[in-house]
Amino acid sequence: ANQAKFYCEFDEFSENCILNQLFNFVAHSLHNISEDSNNKNTTVVGDDKYGYITIPKNWAKFYDVDGNTSLQYSYANVYIVSLNYFEDSQYTAKELASNYMYNKQNSSDVTGVTGATVQIGKNKEYTAYQVYMYYPSDGTYLVTYWFEAEDGKVHYIALEGPEELSGVSITDYLYIPESFSLNK
Repeated sequence: ANQAKFYCEFDEFSENCILNQLFNFVAHSLHNISEDSNNKNTTVVGDDKYGYITIPKNWAKFYDVDGNTSLQYSYANVYIVSLNYFEDSQYTAKELASNYMYNKQNSSDVTGVTGATVQIGKNKEYTAYQVYMYYPSDGTYLVTYWFEAEDGKVHYIALEGPEELSGVSITDYLYIPESFSLNK
């Protein structure tokens, strides 16, 4: 990635100066291209029960072989995002995440099991208990989010995939769980 930074300093901004006009035009054009690119390359998926997330348009609905009840989407059957919820749970999101983390820490097939508290949602309105880990046998990372929403459910989002595939990193998709919303 290009790490170059450009700095411009003006003593005063004059719209009559051709250089300022050119700079203003380029800045607005780049902003518009970025906005158009973001909107054209993503789509909102989900439903009223599971919630909604923003994913790249080249992702497709995915059906797990284990037949779980999650709503899932995938890119090339390699990167997968799963949405699920627990209605009328007797446990809080924190308790479910803690139990999940405890079980994974005692599992021999994963390494680096770590927990964190993060803010997710379009407006960072949800406090989520994140549990992430690495499966060395197949080179897959799993990042899970457990949180309560105003619909009274405990929601679960999982993002899984390799560290990198064809120049795309799993960290490039961390915006997906962060885009969660109960409304489309």
